[in-house]
Amino acid sequence: MKKVVAFLDLLGFRRHLKGNPKEAAHLIESYNTIIDSRFMDKVSSLKKDFKYPEFSKFEIDSFEYFLPFSDSIFIMSDKPNKFIQQLSTFLIDCYLFTANRYLYPTKEEDPTLVEVIHLIRSPQEIKKHKEKIHWYPTIFRCGITYGEAFPIQPLMIDMYKRTETGNLFGEAVVDAVELEELKAKGPKILCNELFFEQLNEENKIYVREYNHKTYEILWPAYKYISSDGEIELNEIDNLLGPTISLWKSINHTELSKYYFNFIEIIVQGSIRYFENVNLKSQAIEKIKQILKNDGMEAKEEILFD
Repeated sequence: MKKVVAFLDLLGFRRHLKGNPKEAAHLIESYNTIIDSRFMDKVSSLKKDFKYPEFSKFEIDSFEYFLPFSDSIFIMSDKPNKFIQQLSTFLIDCYLFTANRYLYPTKEEDPTLVEVIHLIRSPQEIKKHKEKIHWYPTIFRCGITYGEAFPIQPLMIDMYKRTETGNLFGEAVVDAVELEELKAKGPKILCNELFFEQLNEENKIYVREYNHKTYEILWPAYKYISSDGEIELNEIDNLLGPTISLWKSINHTELSKYYFNFIEIIVQGSIRYFENVNLKSQAIEKIKQILKNDGMEAKEEILFD
């Protein structure tokens, strides 16, 4: 059967695991929290009561299978257009889960370092314990394909007990992994031509050609809500500001290209979105102001190209 298959790789997980397993585990906890909240939220009732179909992109009802393993996730769907919207907002929420801390960091040279307070209870008193840990950004690189894929339920052993687990197989599964293994620098979503052809014009607006028969989804564009009009211009900084902070902290290192590419994806995705709602010039001015405030005027030509 023809299905959409996405393969997600959690960026930085292995590197963080070698440094501090507890901090690496926080990345998995972050996306688990987002998935759990989407099961429990009331976006569906909001959509029905107030007739805002756009809010459906904040759900996960297009996720037929969501199968995590270590630092990877497979997702299968039979709704290409709804899926790309819901996957994009899932990725956005995963990033925003900790991103606000990077805007006002404890240390500018290390914006992921935060101080948390634990309450330790005893029969006599409650003590506060301060701990400095890293809250790394939960960001993914992703390959998406459309083709033959099938769910299976192979046997597994869980705590010495025989049970079953979910798994996928098929040509689309292999192709999705191969797309992710192109190792594009940064949190990019790449898709093949077969998936691109399944998209309607509403979603093709946010796709650009990556190379021959491979396309890139400008997924940050799905953050914005058209019913909020010009108010949404202020949301640009909620994505762009933290990412600039991360990039500046590792500029001139091997990893800086990853975050600079992330900045570029946010800029281009935002421009595409606001162009579609006739606010392109206002969005460009907003982005230029953010770049100026962060001393990045020299990068405008590259980012707007």
